[in-house]
Amino acid sequence: KLKEIFSESIELGNIEYASISITSYYTNCFFVGKNLKSLNSEIIEYHESLVRLKQIPANHWESSYLQVIENLSQKKENNWELTGNHLKEDKQIKSYKDSQDFVGLYNLLLLKLILCYLFLKQKESLLILEEFDDSRMSVPGSVLVSYFNFYESLTLLRECKNLKKPKIPNKVYKNQKKMKFWAEHAPMNRMHKYLLVEAEIAVIKKKYLDAMDLFDRSIALANENGFLIEEAITYELAGEFYLSIDKKEIGELYLKNSKEKYKKWGADSKVKFLEECYPFLKESQNIKSTVSMNVTTNLGEIIEKQSNLELNSILKFSRAISGEIQLENLISKLMKILLENAGAEKGIFILHTEKGFLIEATLEKNSKKEEIMQNIPLENFKEIPQSIINYVIRTKENIVLGDASKNGNFISDFFIESNKIKSILCIPIINQGKLKGIVYFENNLVNNAFTPNNINTLNLLTSQAAISLDNAILFSKIEEKSKEIETISKVKDEFLANLSHELKTPLTVVSAYSEMLKGGVSKPEKIQKFSDRIYEGAQKLNQYLNDLILVTNIESNLELQKDKININELIHKSIEQL
Repeated sequence: KLKEIFSESIELGNIEYASISITSYYTNCFFVGKNLKSLNSEIIEYHESLVRLKQIPANHWESSYLQVIENLSQKKENNWELTGNHLKEDKQIKSYKDSQDFVGLYNLLLLKLILCYLFLKQKESLLILEEFDDSRMSVPGSVLVSYFNFYESLTLLRECKNLKKPKIPNKVYKNQKKMKFWAEHAPMNRMHKYLLVEAEIAVIKKKYLDAMDLFDRSIALANENGFLIEEAITYELAGEFYLSIDKKEIGELYLKNSKEKYKKWGADSKVKFLEECYPFLKESQNIKSTVSMNVTTNLGEIIEKQSNLELNSILKFSRAISGEIQLENLISKLMKILLENAGAEKGIFILHTEKGFLIEATLEKNSKKEEIMQNIPLENFKEIPQSIINYVIRTKENIVLGDASKNGNFISDFFIESNKIKSILCIPIINQGKLKGIVYFENNLVNNAFTPNNINTLNLLTSQAAISLDNAILFSKIEEKSKEIETISKVKDEFLANLSHELKTPLTVVSAYSEMLKGGVSKPEKIQKFSDRIYEGAQKLNQYLNDLILVTNIESNLELQKDKININELIHKSIEQL
């Protein structure tokens, strides 16, 4: 439509409006991620018209985009500097300032900020943010403002990650308040940006489950609405996050997708930069290039499809377990998805607890029966090959058997031998080097049921599940502790409510016998009896006072102890006191 407006404006003689429409066109094309090679050709196509029409601001604007395209598509020594065949950065900035063209300056600085962010030039990024002060009030209604908001927040959060004690800058929260407002009015254009910044905030705050969900939601929306650059950036940041929490396989998968998105955009220099940062990306490309052209194409398609399948499984899994803090519900969802992806007949979940290893779930594919939170000690459970489980506990390694009853090191296991088990897969669930649980799968219909693709996907899913398990277990402990505190509080309240009544009885006894002694008692046996009653009453009062002190210290982990009493003796003493 903007290209049509350009042509119509030329026909009507409105040259300024024509130049605005065409520069707006390729500005929007750039930010949504149109292929850089194609965009470069389009800009050059209109270049001669703008030169002929002597539209100097439009020419400068166009030069900025031609230069940023050159920087992104060609490997250069300093890809973050807007200096090359189309532009001299320092000269252009001075020109904008001298002519007070703050809109042009804002646009140029924004493009440079994006380059510095993409090529990890953090120091330069922060310097650019300072330069924006002169121009940020010049474009209040421009689409560029939301992009600056977005990249400013990402830059500040990257700096925050480098601190020993990270604290989210107030500027980020202010930016997010604006972005949320914009996103509510135009979610198709802004929501994925808002969610990505929220994901980065969650990473810094170590709210890892929230971060996983936010990254995935941002990716889905960016993809759905055609924002290729932001989709690539989100994949990259998500990959960095997963690698930082020792989720290597998931992290590598996200980074591979990031590379593919940058490649689709035509940002070849960014692709090479990614490969330098993450050598495994380059290695996978080298492996592909050794195959013949025909086979390479087919293999590439297969790898891409498989990668997408794995990622879809992860996204589905992440959404299913995200925010699930009830251990029983989490295990149920976890096992259903894992069983589906494993291609198994039967699945068993074993949880590592303070009491040892417990069987917590058993599921069968063709049965509606689902047994969750069984709490059966592993050693008491007979429907599993104990030798395999013990091996996985000891080594923390996968066990894959294609024909368990005939081949492998476990053919003598009683369960395998008795049931003629064929295919077995056993995977440890590990978080930060600690074993959290084990999932066991079997398929007794066919040999070699568990393929490398199945296993790879399951490794990714169990890796992600480990964090959810930790959170659910922690919540379970907190919930249990809350119930204990509630019970203790109830006992304390009941005790204090009855205390006044309980104190009156021994006080009455002490007071009554004291009055009798005071009134004069001649017989020695009565004096002795009254003195004994006073002493017993005083002892009772002392006991209640000790109990009161105990109750006031319950919250300091002291416990009320139950004890046996002689009921006959208690009744006898009560009658004597009447």
